[in-house]
Amino acid sequence: MVEIFRLTAEGYIDTTSEFEFKQIMNYRETFPLVHDHDYFEVFLIVEGEVNHFINGEIIPLKKGHLVFIRPEDYHKFYYVAGDCALINLAILNKTITDLFAYLGSGFNRQQFLEPAMPPTFLLSKHELTDLLSKFEILNTIPVNDKLRLNLEMRCIITNLFSRFFVNRHEPDTGLPDWLNDLVEELQKPAHFKAGVQAIKKLAFKSEEHICRSFKKYLNTTPTQYVNVLKLNYAANQIRFTNKLVADIAFESGFENLSNFHRQFKQLYNVTPAEFRKVNQKDSKYQH
Repeated sequence: MVEIFRLTAEGYIDTTSEFEFKQIMNYRETFPLVHDHDYFEVFLIVEGEVNHFINGEIIPLKKGHLVFIRPEDYHKFYYVAGDCALINLAILNKTITDLFAYLGSGFNRQQFLEPAMPPTFLLSKHELTDLLSKFEILNTIPVNDKLRLNLEMRCIITNLFSRFFVNRHEPDTGLPDWLNDLVEELQKPAHFKAGVQAIKKLAFKSEEHICRSFKKYLNTTPTQYVNVLKLNYAANQIRFTNKLVADIAFESGFENLSNFHRQFKQLYNVTPAEFRKVNQKDSKYQH
């Protein structure tokens, strides 16, 4: 039976900032014993590789792996050739409880808490760069400004949960890096409004390769994919603004109004006007 050493938040995690942030430059700086915690932990492998002993199994990790450790998870790092560097974030239970309360009943916290192994994601190059830039902000905060540190840390944690646990595709679903990056970029209105031309410009791949990859990994075509993004955008504009439907259609990237009406009804089973009537029934914008 594995002997487990318990690490506690008291005396380690500041209660004002609610976090302990460490940049660990090599394996020898990690805690040497198998341990669990009475707090949550998030770590990111920044460089190299390491073997992670976690809940009785050894999992190889490499650059870009992001791991969410729950309080009852027990683990330890084992050296592999080449060593590694990582960022470690220890988080008070209170902070995660506050986050769960903020996300509300629509957030399925069990998908985070219940699995036997902690949630682990392999970030794409784009996601890794983005997350490291967020962590870099912490180095610019005055060391005694604990409230500012608390704010920045909460923003980072909320962003991580939003990205990986709240109705978003996950980077470990088998998408190639270029396609994962492309899907991220296509969430931006400026890109999906431009349609397939934006996909060609962003992907730097042949049209044939793009179409084949969309079919293989996303089970759709590039045109269908961006059209759904356009229609979802239009539906929100119809629901939350009093703009004319025709104006919304064109602003969403549709050049043909009848085509917009046809596709909207195919996706939502109602016309844009019917959709507005149902979703704005208590709104002053109903007309």
